Amino acid sequence: MKFPCYGLIPARSWKRLPRVPPFSGLNYLVIFLSFEGWVFREDFPVATYDPHLIRYGEYRFALETLSFLPGEIVVDLGCGYNIFGLYLAYLGVQVLAIDADPQVWEELQRRKRRVEQVTGRTLAVIFRSEDATELQLEPGSVDKVIAISSIEICFLKRGLVMYWQ
Repeated sequence: MKFPCYGLIPARSWKRLPRVPPFSGLNYLVIFLSFEGWVFREDFPVATYDPHLIRYGEYRFALETLSFLPGEIVVDLGCGYNIFGLYLAYLGVQVLAIDADPQVWEELQRRKRRVEQVTGRTLAVIFRSEDATELQLEPGSVDKVIAISSIEICFLKRGLVMYWQ
């Protein structure tokens, strides 16, 4: 079953929502989907919620189990073009977006500008083109690490490299 995410929370209500909404369970996902629809409308390639897409289950899991607080530093491994990290930045989180493909930044920057234009907020997002399996971070320098629909690819790639060596 697909249904449009537009209008789950009317755009006029967004300015009244707190930066870290006091919701739980499915409500977190509904808020994310409403944000997605509000910001991107018809311009975003995945404009409807599809419960069969694994990433929506991962978004829900992350939102339900991790408390993303303003000012925290979150690493988004294998960020790709998804807007989940941009949503976290909208909530006040500082996002370090990591992807092995350097071309990802161009599209992610376009989407970041769109979020900033629609919401009127400046997003704290830094992009690094790097292999997530070789990422070097100082201990204690980040609060959380997420890998929406990408962690399996990191281990698959490393496993294939080890197999062929």
